[in-house]
Amino acid sequence: STVALKIGSRVDELIQEDLTKGSYKLSSKDSIDVKNCIEAWEQFKRDYSPKIEAVQVEVKSEKDKIVGHIDLIMDGRVVDIKCASGIKPNHWLQVSKYWGMYLDTEKVSKGVAILRLDKSLATYDYKTHEQANINPGECESVFDCMLETYRYYNVPKGQEE
Repeated sequence: STVALKIGSRVDELIQEDLTKGSYKLSSKDSIDVKNCIEAWEQFKRDYSPKIEAVQVEVKSEKDKIVGHIDLIMDGRVVDIKCASGIKPNHWLQVSKYWGMYLDTEKVSKGVAILRLDKSLATYDYKTHEQANINPGECESVFDCMLETYRYYNVPKGQEE
């Protein structure tokens, strides 16, 4: 998971550079996994010509005491980028929570999507919640229940704040 986190962080950094500066620079230290993800990103841009409205949007929930960062607001959607072998159910939970937190401040969004960049094959998979038959509101509720359960079992009594 540490290696995967490093790959994802580096890919996020390169994509942010691409979107904010118009270019990025791969390093000789970048692994083949990072290079494959960036190749997949380039193919996604060619295929979709996405309208990027914002990058790395911070969202907060005072009620839940959590902060998150939305990778992209694209074509009216909250999009999470994953460097993974597949789109997993928990990915929808996270992006749906971010969507709910974003709606609390912005009041605009067509929904959620996940852009998966394959580290091995240099391909991508882009799915909207409609294509995946996912209900973001239900996913956000599941996230909230899981957070409450996690805190119940992991936060010492009297230290909830």
